[in-house]
Amino acid sequence: MRGIFSEQKGRRFVETLREKFIGLNYLIIHRGSEIPWDTIPRGMGIIVAVFSEIRAWKGGASPWLLRQIKCLSDRAVLFISFGSPYLLEGLTPKILAYWDSEPAQESVASLLLRLLK
Repeated sequence: MRGIFSEQKGRRFVETLREKFIGLNYLIIHRGSEIPWDTIPRGMGIIVAVFSEIRAWKGGASPWLLRQIKCLSDRAVLFISFGSPYLLEGLTPKILAYWDSEPAQESVASLLLRLLK
């Protein structure tokens, strides 16, 4: 299982998952960079966790973020939004956490661990 995270905000999420999945691989994609497809084996179960802070006065989500989500839409087995639920509109399956606090990250990771048993 490999997770792809935007920014460093997902640290607690990864730590909680690693308690059960010691060999968990993850990749952090920073704003402006591209997905290194050559490092992600085909057929791997990719869980995409998006940590976003959408500000109305900034015009919504960046085109870069929307492009990355679209690129991942046919390879991801699950999307998780720690922020705006609208980023994942039309995508399934998904988990919407609405906030990126550590308790929210722990709750989503615990739910994911129960689902993967």
